[in-house]
Amino acid sequence: MPGPRLLRGSANETLAAELVEEFNTASDTEAAVRLVLHRAVTETRSDRGVISWIEGSEMVVAGCFDPFGELVPVGSRWPLAGEQVSAVALAEGRPEAGSYSSLGVDVPDPALRDTHSRLTHLLVVPVAVAGEDVAILCVSRRRAEEFTAEDGEVLDLIASAGANALRSAHLSDLLGAALLEVAAGRADAASVERIKTDILRLASHELRTPLT
Repeated sequence: MPGPRLLRGSANETLAAELVEEFNTASDTEAAVRLVLHRAVTETRSDRGVISWIEGSEMVVAGCFDPFGELVPVGSRWPLAGEQVSAVALAEGRPEAGSYSSLGVDVPDPALRDTHSRLTHLLVVPVAVAGEDVAILCVSRRRAEEFTAEDGEVLDLIASAGANALRSAHLSDLLGAALLEVAAGRADAASVERIKTDILRLASHELRTPLT
């Protein structure tokens, strides 16, 4: 199995340009997440990849790519500092590697804990735009092979190349949801107004009828 690409000089720039061009073809959030995860798993020779949005004090799973294992359900929520590898990666703003055998995971849902079964090593990197962490990218292996500094360098480049595409797609989704909520609110307000008008019209009619 080929090793990770060694990112030096022009090779770094070439891969970065290739990744940005590929990720910018994504038409929606699902496509952006899928492209980034596929590249992350392939380039680091991993078995599973997960992208999670950062929402307040939680991580919310945006997507999981695992051809041979158990997928982490989209929408699953994890405490943002629920395990030390992600906590260190976020605090330091760089890739952080660790092993599942020594991983303390603060996840109340047993079904989510079970998705770690048979995994041995993980590598985590923040996905940041303009200095703001918007997501976390994590790759994992099932074989007894630790992630190297070169793996971290590759994953960091992938996260950087995909950051804008991921954030733009996610913001588009949030905007769409907000617009739907506003439209629903307006529809509810319009319904209330129509009901009020009908009641007033009926009351007016009933009051006028005896006089006629």
